[in-house]
Amino acid sequence: MKCDFCGANLTIDDEVCPYCHTPNTHYVKHREDMHRYEQDYQSTKTEVYETAGKTSKKATQIAVLAVLGLLFLGSIVMNNSIWTIERALLVQKAQKNLSTYIENLDKYIANEDWNSYAAYIEVNELYYSGIKGFDDYRYFQRMVNDYNYIYEACMHLVDHENISDEYTYYTPDRCMEQIADSLKDMYDFVKADEYSTYYEVYQNHTDWCDAVLTQAEELVQAYLHVDPQVIESGEIRTMSKTRLIVLLEGSYRQNES
Repeated sequence: MKCDFCGANLTIDDEVCPYCHTPNTHYVKHREDMHRYEQDYQSTKTEVYETAGKTSKKATQIAVLAVLGLLFLGSIVMNNSIWTIERALLVQKAQKNLSTYIENLDKYIANEDWNSYAAYIEVNELYYSGIKGFDDYRYFQRMVNDYNYIYEACMHLVDHENISDEYTYYTPDRCMEQIADSLKDMYDFVKADEYSTYYEVYQNHTDWCDAVLTQAEELVQAYLHVDPQVIESGEIRTMSKTRLIVLLEGSYRQNES
């Protein structure tokens, strides 16, 4: 199967896409199916042992393995069939209501309400590929998600400054690494070459992308106190992730002292 967001190859056991880090929407479903399969496994195993009666231990084990093998194969076929049907129905629903979805998403873009944009796509399950006329909105969600990650990390930095809990998960170092990772991802999106999936998205919707990227940089300037000149000159957009982390840490620590 492929990532619903960037099209990369995935397995059913991948919790997130290893390339764009988008959550695999079928991972939880797969875990639930496997949990039910485990319950069936235990139930069938007990039943086979009880009814085996006077058969030899070896014959019983063979019977158990045969039944469990059939159950396992059946669960794989059933899981794949359910996933295919479920996806087809969701794509059909999205196609039917596409004009309404696009109208609402355009409003969120106009209002620069990135949190609502991401939530709307998630709630209506619009992250599947195959929805005709919706690719630009689906790909743009990557930029929106990165902005939201940066915003959340900045809020965790504020919490860290106001809450004296040395064991908090969202340490400044962890937050700055997340911010650097998301910034780099956004910069790569807008600098994509003509062979990239995102090239046409940026060419067609430069205003969308520039708006959300500018706001992300404003967050970095406001909460990590990065030198405005580094941002205004565009220098920050040429940095590697490592250089971004050094810049963010230096600016943040300098303001702390």
